[in-house]
Amino acid sequence: MKRRLVGVAYAFNTPAIRPQSQASSDQASGFRISAGGLACADEITVTLTFDDGQSQTVAVDGCKLLS
Repeated sequence: MKRRLVGVAYAFNTPAIRPQSQASSDQASGFRISAGGLACADEITVTLTFDDGQSQTVAVDGCKLLS
């Protein structure tokens, strides 16, 4: 599945994280982004885009990821 992945978009639910939405198509970096803020985002909406044009969206708890 990872080989079929061509892009990842991230949307943060808090204005404390800037920018609030970012996307990466850099498979070599593992689709990393750089976001900064004073707080963790308790919900991050992650949209995975695949090489066949389909996408899947999931919500993750960003605060739990940091702990």
